[in-house]
Amino acid sequence: MIFKYKLFVIIYIFIFIPSQILALENKILFKVNDEIITTLDIYDEIKYINFLNEEFKNFKKDKKYIIAKNAIIKDIIKEIELKKFFKKIELEDKFIEKFAINYFSRFKIDSIDDLELLLKNNDLKLVDIKKKNYNTIDVERTNS
Repeated sequence: MIFKYKLFVIIYIFIFIPSQILALENKILFKVNDEIITTLDIYDEIKYINFLNEEFKNFKKDKKYIIAKNAIIKDIIKEIELKKFFKKIELEDKFIEKFAINYFSRFKIDSIDDLELLLKNNDLKLVDIKKKNYNTIDVERTNS
């Protein structure tokens, strides 16, 4: 009888008592033209800047937030300006991958697989990095 009671209490605890869920709340923070900036966008930008700059990790939360927000706004403005001059902004994946490997060469990577592994270890995705560097590549190409 005592065993059944203990089992019932354990099952009750696991099923009915809510566990603590760690999640980021995604809110729309800003709107630049038709582009929205959310809390997750800023969180991802902070991760990206932390990855690129070791000193950024030592900044206070508020300063990180401001820097990430401003970086996203600048990227959106770059994209808007590029779209004024080009109807379709398109680059070959091979070119973008070569650029990304060169861009992250200080991490001693030789291939796109190495880059993907490095990004995965830092909680980043290659797709996001490609999108992030897409505007940089286009600006460099238009200035040439």
